[in-house]
Amino acid sequence: MNQESLTVHQAIGQNRHDKQKMMVSAHGKSATTHFKTIKTMSTYSLIECLIDTGRKHQIRVHLQHLGHPILGDPLYGHQTKLIDRLALHAYRLQLIHPLTHKKIDIVCDVNRDMKKLL
Repeated sequence: MNQESLTVHQAIGQNRHDKQKMMVSAHGKSATTHFKTIKTMSTYSLIECLIDTGRKHQIRVHLQHLGHPILGDPLYGHQTKLIDRLALHAYRLQLIHPLTHKKIDIVCDVNRDMKKLL
């Protein structure tokens, strides 16, 4: 299995033509996303994303900018018959508790509708 990696360093700002959307913009705020291909099917891939920043719609915007919108994304791509929603899932969240300063690690298994795609 070939695991390709890519890091995107593109600032993200408000889309002036559509207030619901964000876009890659030289006048936006700095944003960095790391992508790794885990598995490729015929017309789509399972990827892992790691964000260094936390901009609104960051993963969606960076993937759309690369020409690879998320499956089922009605805002940055298009809907599909393969899944009834945006095929984006936060499998693992890691953060530092603001008061105790202890590391919190949350893992959530993939939903059935996404498992069918794999």
